[in-house]
Amino acid sequence: MLPYAIEYLLTLERPGGGRLVQQGGSQTIVPVVPPNTQIVLNVFPLAGDYIDILYHNIFDPAMVPMVYFAVEQHWGQRTHDGTLTSSAMAYPIDSYIIISESEPAFVRIFNMSPVNQFYSGAIFFIAVKSEGDYNLVKEALRFAGTSQEEVQLARESNRLLRKIAGEPPAEVE
Repeated sequence: MLPYAIEYLLTLERPGGGRLVQQGGSQTIVPVVPPNTQIVLNVFPLAGDYIDILYHNIFDPAMVPMVYFAVEQHWGQRTHDGTLTSSAMAYPIDSYIIISESEPAFVRIFNMSPVNQFYSGAIFFIAVKSEGDYNLVKEALRFAGTSQEEVQLARESNRLLRKIAGEPPAEVE
């Protein structure tokens, strides 16, 4: 099931036509991870994307639980860290991480076991192609759940209240 915000953004179109965002996914498979070895994954947007918004991480349930310690970092801070347990592999990890060429995410995965292991994980994201589209995404999210009539009513109420107070009219942000 898609998070509501992602589902909403996937329904939107650009002015002039075409989808505002595209849905995508990426899978990483490392067939053999030696003992006491760390894998470092740099997560960048796809070529041609202005940004990608990651919203869903999953791991292959065929992986052995309790053998990997994973750390996910974005903007210099840890967004997730811990041992990949059977429940972490059975249920997706949902969060929103916005990545760009200048602000990628980094994932470090350490094999704590004394034997070779298999690693497989996937991420799901929406792709935003341009800065203009990104601004439209932010605007759409800002007004999600409101109608144009409510926005117009707020503007008119603001103008009336300012007139009553003797202040010059101003627009509502």
